Amino acid sequence: MRYHVGDEKITSGPKSLTDGWSGLKGTTFASGVDAASLVPDNTTDVYLFKGGQYLRYRTGDEKIASGPKSLADGWPGLKGTTFAPGISAACSVPGKPTSLYLFKADQYVLYSVRDEKITDGPKSLASVWGVDGVFANGVDDACRVPGGTGDLYFFKGDQYVRVR
Repeated sequence: MRYHVGDEKITSGPKSLTDGWSGLKGTTFASGVDAASLVPDNTTDVYLFKGGQYLRYRTGDEKIASGPKSLADGWPGLKGTTFAPGISAACSVPGKPTSLYLFKADQYVLYSVRDEKITDGPKSLASVWGVDGVFANGVDDACRVPGGTGDLYFFKGDQYVRVR
C-alpha cells in the first residue's frame, strides 16, 4: 500500500504485488519480497530483495529492468559476508545519493551502489542509532522520512521508531 505521511492516510491499496506491479507476474518475487528501496539517483526504479536474490524494477513501465540475480554476483561487495544470503531491509541514505543502508539481524552496512562495495560497517543498530528493545535485534523494514530531515523510520512487527 502507499501511505502519505503528511496526511496520515493510505492513498492506495492494499493490493497484491502483481496487481500493482504487473511485471512481477511469473517470478518468485510475485509471492512477496523481503526488502525494497528506491534505486539511488533514480526516480522510477526500485530494488526488490528476496532471499539471496534481487532485481531492479522500473515502475514507469512496470517491467523488470534487470535480474533476478544473486546478491553475491550483482552486489560484489557483499560476496562472502553475512549479507549475501539475504537482507531484511534496505533504504536510501540521507546525504549520500549513491548509497543504501542494508540491514540484517542486528547489523547494518552502508553500501555504495556506484562503487559496488561496503563503505562502512557492519555495525550494530543499537550502537549507532541507540535503539533498544525489539529494534536492537533487527528491523523488518526501514525507510527515510520524507522531507529531507535525514531521519529514518525503522519498523518491526506492529511497531515503528523514528531515528536520526
